[in-house]
Amino acid sequence: SAPAAQTIQVTGAGSGTATFTASATSTPSGWLSVSPASGSAASGSPATLTVSVNPSGLGAGTYTGTVSVAAASGTSGSGTVTVTLIVTAPTPALNTVVNGASFLGGSISPGEFITLGGTSIGPLTPLGPAIGTNGNITNTQGNVQVFFNSTPAPLTYVSSTQINCVVPYEVSGLSSVNIQVKYLGVASNTMTVGVVSSAPGIFSVSGGTGQGAVLNQNNTLNTSGNPAVKGSIIQFFVTGEGNTSPGGVDGAVTPNTTTTPQLPIAVKIGGVPASIVFAAEAPGIIAGVMQVNAMIPSTVTSGTNTLTITVGSASSQANLTIAVQ
Repeated sequence: SAPAAQTIQVTGAGSGTATFTASATSTPSGWLSVSPASGSAASGSPATLTVSVNPSGLGAGTYTGTVSVAAASGTSGSGTVTVTLIVTAPTPALNTVVNGASFLGGSISPGEFITLGGTSIGPLTPLGPAIGTNGNITNTQGNVQVFFNSTPAPLTYVSSTQINCVVPYEVSGLSSVNIQVKYLGVASNTMTVGVVSSAPGIFSVSGGTGQGAVLNQNNTLNTSGNPAVKGSIIQFFVTGEGNTSPGGVDGAVTPNTTTTPQLPIAVKIGGVPASIVFAAEAPGIIAGVMQVNAMIPSTVTSGTNTLTITVGSASSQANLTIAVQ
């Protein structure tokens, strides 16, 4: 937050009244201002200048500016006041790393949407994703960056306590990676997490458990009051599927072409294997989210059933559900 304004007294010499102008200069420009820009002062009646600063957008560091006062209208004399502004930023503290769909901790996979938790890791006012000149999601937003070793990650949400980002595909082949947040140029602690080929999580309606974010065949939301018919096709979304063919690009929006996971996948509904109709990166969504269309087995029990997906040897959260008629 901005510190309180400071004041400067301007006094005229002699018996008359002196007029003057006042101006502020700073590097970078814009953070220093003085008011009023002109005035008059006598020896017994000084004028007061108000000097204000706006640290918005400044990184941590020491900044120097000047306020210059110059005589005007035939009077003489001038003066310069140096202004020093010290900006500090709280040290970000990174506490948790979880799957962005299941909200479970553990090892991460290339392209996985993850959620970071901590304190002072971003701005107080949350910000969503930004699109760069290349059309991809940027890896800098709100003076926040997240590094996986030395590789910056695409950012989809930043705030003071939570960051959502996408694990760079460059972690592929590593056994572990160091994650670090930088906010306003100040680095957080480092968290080391394992890297695996897949770590699937299915997106839910809320909190990674309970009702899955599932669409019925008619594109309506699956709920207990709107269950899926046996034999119909449902649609749901997964992250943590790992590398794809063709290979994923960090922060790229998936076009309307088929980009499929390299590892085999299997879906179960109520513990019963379900036929997969479609499984590929979701068109129009950032790389790292897979759309899966599967058929409800005719042998499942009506009511609430579990929904799981296995990618390679890893399975999604066990407590996600779907409603079946």
